[in-house]
Amino acid sequence: MGRFDSLFRLLTLWQLITLVIATVVSAGIAYAVYMNLGGAADSALPQTEQLYPVQYGDLTNKVSTNGNLLFPNKEILTFGTQGTVSEVFVKEGDKVTMAQTLATLGDADIALLENAVSQAKVKLRDAQDDLEVIESPNNALEIAQAYAKVSTSRVLVRTAQDALEAESVISDEDIKVATKEVEASRIKWLNAIADLEIARKEWVKEVEDVTESVDSGEDGYQTVFSKWLGVDINEEERLKAPKTLFKEWGADLGFLFKAEKRYTDLGTWVLVQTLPMDDRETRWNEVTVYSWLDFPPSQISPTCKEDPTLLLGDCVEQEMSTAWEIYDTARDNLAVAENSASKEIIKAEDSIDQSLNTFEDAKIVLEDLQAGPDLLEVDAKEKQLKVEKESLAKAEVDLTQLLSAPALLDVELAKKNLRSAQVALESAAANLDAAVLESPISGIVTFVGVSEGENVNPNTPIVEIADPLKVEVDGIVDEIDVLFVKVGALATVSMDALPNETLDGTVSFVSSIARNQSGVVTYPIRIELDETPAIQFKEGLSATAAIIIREENNVLLIPTQALYGSFDRATVKVWTEGIIEERAVVLGNNDDFWIVVHEGLVQGERIVMESEEVTATRQFNFRGFGSGRNQGGPGGGRG
Repeated sequence: MGRFDSLFRLLTLWQLITLVIATVVSAGIAYAVYMNLGGAADSALPQTEQLYPVQYGDLTNKVSTNGNLLFPNKEILTFGTQGTVSEVFVKEGDKVTMAQTLATLGDADIALLENAVSQAKVKLRDAQDDLEVIESPNNALEIAQAYAKVSTSRVLVRTAQDALEAESVISDEDIKVATKEVEASRIKWLNAIADLEIARKEWVKEVEDVTESVDSGEDGYQTVFSKWLGVDINEEERLKAPKTLFKEWGADLGFLFKAEKRYTDLGTWVLVQTLPMDDRETRWNEVTVYSWLDFPPSQISPTCKEDPTLLLGDCVEQEMSTAWEIYDTARDNLAVAENSASKEIIKAEDSIDQSLNTFEDAKIVLEDLQAGPDLLEVDAKEKQLKVEKESLAKAEVDLTQLLSAPALLDVELAKKNLRSAQVALESAAANLDAAVLESPISGIVTFVGVSEGENVNPNTPIVEIADPLKVEVDGIVDEIDVLFVKVGALATVSMDALPNETLDGTVSFVSSIARNQSGVVTYPIRIELDETPAIQFKEGLSATAAIIIREENNVLLIPTQALYGSFDRATVKVWTEGIIEERAVVLGNNDDFWIVVHEGLVQGERIVMESEEVTATRQFNFRGFGSGRNQGGPGGGRG
């Protein structure tokens, strides 16, 4: 209305007057035409009747259905294996592109899947090798090995036969040999006992001699400390070198035996009149050191730093080191002697045990020979011979198979094993790929079923992706109309969410299975929208669809109110210059308001039509003729 108001405001007064006059004149001309065509005639008809001109038009039968929008192209994604969700990268409502990462399993699960792929590859390679071995001709090496196995089996059979014969037959010569073996092993045993006694005596003497050297070295080492420092070293100190002891005591030989310290107090370097007192805080004896400094029998050098060739007296450090080396070497020699003695004695004892075992075994053999054949041993030898013969038979069969062509059953089995290994590898690889879940299509996320850290099974739904570019209306039709609804039929769709707008669609699915609810039988259908607007639809939006089940264009149409009789014997009343003629007509399709006339009328003829009030009081029998739910009507003509 705003547009019209604006238009009127733009017109001048004379333009408005001209527009009103033109409108009145047009209405008068239309009324005159109407009166010429039927007005005069209508005036001669009862008030319950009126004339209607027969004309061409289009008739369309439609079936309506109510439903909701859905996205048919959906992908419910799973990992295909059990594990723990590491990360989820999307949420409901997110837009995703093809190959976009949606979620992943943990590193530990991926490592297991990678290991499964590696194992599957190994099994596939083994299956390939097995098939190649079976299909390929046997090479010379395999045949030679088979011949060698046959030869070895024959030798083992002969050996088992000899063992059986030896166990079954006992001769006097066998007994004589066994008797000699008993005596020889007994003598060897007695000799081993004597050797042990000799070894013990020899090594006891050796250890005693070395022990004396150790005792002598120990006395010498202890004496040199007592001589120079007045120290009686204890048992623990005897096991340490002089330098180690000096470090522990805090003693410095160069300082203790320094020549400039003669005739002085060792602590204050002051001249003394008598012998100094022994300091109990030190390990050495100050009196002994003082005596060596002030009353030396010869030249004394504490550390031997002077040239040894020029030294005429005693060297304290050298004398102590020499005593330690003699003592330490003697202790090492004692350890070596004790170790060698222990080894020799153990060796002699082992020799006694071995010779005794040999002696006992020889006696048992002699006793067995004297007692006669052992039935249990004979049975065991017979069984062993049987085993060797069976092994020989198998080796000969294997050789025969190698020399012949491969068996068809073996080849077929190897091929089946190869196919199974290939399928297993493909499955393992697919599971590994699925550990990083990627979107197979571009679309929107309609469902996320897990969270990070959650344990999942192979079939646990992880994410659902829907393609919003393909939209369908999910509706139903009743059993009366279902036979007329075909896949591919055109439809128009309207929605409350898009008022004053219709969308074109096509029937994409008609179910062959009925639904029965409270005695009402319906069939599910789907209508795919041909094009979707730029806005993003939401699943579940309500929609109404009108499906075209039949369409006839440019046909003669009359209102059903103008019919009389029945569908098989229908008549109409034709008005010709004031005369009403009842005429039979052949009818076609209808939509409950308009009906097609195939024969009996031509365009331009006028028929008498009763008013709706009168028509409602009588019933026109279409005898079950299928009718539509939407109306068409005259709209065109042949011209």
